[in-house]
Amino acid sequence: MTIEEPIKSSESLAFSHAEVNSSIQKTEGSFDWSSDQEGLFLGAYFYGYVCTNIMGGWLGNKFGFPIVFGLPVFISALLSIATPIAAYTSFPLVIACRVLMGLVQGVAVSAYQCCWSSWAPPLERSILNSIALSGVPFGIGFVYPFAGYVSETLGWEAVFYILGGVTIGWSVVWILIVSDSPRTNRCITAAEVAYIENSIGFTLKVMVSSNNIPFNAVSNLQSGAVMTAPYIAQFGVSILAGYITDAARKRKWISTSVARKVNTIIALSFLNIFMITACYCATDSTTAVVLFGVGVALRGCIFSAHLSSLVDIAPMYAGVIFGISNTIASIPGFLGPLTAGFVIPDKVHYYING
Repeated sequence: MTIEEPIKSSESLAFSHAEVNSSIQKTEGSFDWSSDQEGLFLGAYFYGYVCTNIMGGWLGNKFGFPIVFGLPVFISALLSIATPIAAYTSFPLVIACRVLMGLVQGVAVSAYQCCWSSWAPPLERSILNSIALSGVPFGIGFVYPFAGYVSETLGWEAVFYILGGVTIGWSVVWILIVSDSPRTNRCITAAEVAYIENSIGFTLKVMVSSNNIPFNAVSNLQSGAVMTAPYIAQFGVSILAGYITDAARKRKWISTSVARKVNTIIALSFLNIFMITACYCATDSTTAVVLFGVGVALRGCIFSAHLSSLVDIAPMYAGVIFGISNTIASIPGFLGPLTAGFVIPDKVHYYING
């Protein structure tokens, strides 16, 4: 198991508190961790993440989303750079890094929602939210082959150092150029400010793994290519779904409520159907990968679904509402590893290697 695997949202496998302080046997280029330790590592992020979602929405409203989003991203980048060092130092230390990363990213993900109340015209929220959030699958699609190549040529540690360094630069630029509202932005025209504020209707006050798929049989570059395609497809689906949704709403072909529900059904139902089909009906790895890929691609509709409805319901409190809902939705992040620990036998070994 490569070091970049824990960055995936499917952070699964389970842990046992009795293993937290157990030693890590280090071999050349790898850590030999038990399934319990592996599960604790994969689930540790969510222990921090679920604690700060609500706080992030509140802080975003109070101090402004640019700094409340940008600063946690900056801190996450520092923690990314520190992760290899922590892993070689001690197991508890690398767990602490993961928990802290979850804490700060829980703040960021909710604070992000605060931007739409002052920046998004009501009939353009689907496409704007989709464009912004489509960066998630696009980034994942880029990172898989990049991480595979870098880990094979420079070692897995370099993945954390390079991505962390790039993210530090990005977060600094974000904090310097992004503003709370159109009226306080230096890079926007007066006409654009008037259009956004008139569309919103008021001027806002400036607020202070499946065992059936033999991924291990291929190299990091090959597995990276396989994992990239669904997320690139999701990027395209998210943009297309946002455009179609807003176009249909403007022409009054469909109500906003129905549009959000239809997108949610497409994004979540088909993903689950294809995942179950892949697990129980696929007879070869190619079929399973295709089914998973289609499901992941269709999940791009989620950005025009409930992730946009928060601003429809309560624009001024979208960050807090998202924090509450996302806190509940993140509970499976650590219940999954806990459950998997009772299913996966201890004799299965996982390695972090280059």
